[in-house]
Amino acid sequence: MNAYSRFGAVRARYQNVDLASRVEGASPHGLVSILLDELMKSMEAMAAACNRRDFTQRGAAQARALNMLNGLESSLDFEEGGEIAQSLASIYREARRLTLAG
Repeated sequence: MNAYSRFGAVRARYQNVDLASRVEGASPHGLVSILLDELMKSMEAMAAACNRRDFTQRGAAQARALNMLNGLESSLDFEEGGEIAQSLASIYREARRLTLAG
């Protein structure tokens, strides 16, 4: 393993610890904000990987984005949220469809 890949592994572990600590103390609204932030990061990583033709990283970023979209949709409260929750669910489903289309 070269120094660059070791740095990447250490960086990934740090990011996971940082994310876990943010999630642990977050309110429900804070969790949605974290999911949206992570979704955007995943989409950006997916686009960058496509530009590099790195299909392994693209697949990993795509899977992460889909997980974030699933988390966002599962957080919706259709009883309390009514029409807004329905609209968000439609947006998340369309985003999932487009993400799968790559």
